This record gives sequence, C-alpha cells and structure tokens, in this order.
Amino acid sequence: SDRDEAAAMSALGEPIRRELVERLLDEPTSVGRLAEHFPVSRAAISQHLKVLLDAGVVGYHKRGPLNIYSVNAEPLVRLESYVHELCLRARARSTRRSRWYEPA
Repeated sequence: SDRDEAAAMSALGEPIRRELVERLLDEPTSVGRLAEHFPVSRAAISQHLKVLLDAGVVGYHKRGPLNIYSVNAEPLVRLESYVHELCLRARARSTRRSRWYEPA
C-alpha cells in the first residue's frame, strides 16, 4: 500500500538507518554488534532499529538472549517497484515536454 512505501521511505531517509540496513544485508546481527560500527550509543541504534522494525524494513529472531536483526526484502521490493514506476512516469513526461519545446 501507499502507507507501506511511505513508511519505508521515511525510515530509510536517515543515513544511519540506511547504513544499518546495508550492514544487515551483509550479515544479520545483534544491536551490540551493529553499535560497534557507529559513533552513537547502543540505545540510539536500538531506536533506529525500532523505526526500521515499525516500517517493516527489518525483523528479528531470538538467539538465546539476543535479538538477531535481518532485512525483510518485501518492503524494499515494493519500494523499488514504486520508485521505478515514478521514474518511468517522470521519463515519459520529460520526453513529452521536450517535444513541446523543440523548434519546428
């Protein structure tokens, strides 16, 4: 739905969250492991992951006492489709507009 794409876009609008997703694509891992790579607190990483969780971009499973986070592909695929459609429409509009302004 439009709400899903908006939530994913909003969640990915923050550079740290984009980097979290990139790291999780390389390897599902825990908050503590993720926090080692950022100049912010573990609590801040947890807050960013909560935003990504709420948007459906990441999920987690329990491994002993740890939550292991990983990327959910489906919201990203839907977002890709949405952005692709926007690009096609923009390209078509741009092509039509350039024909309007071409000298005769």
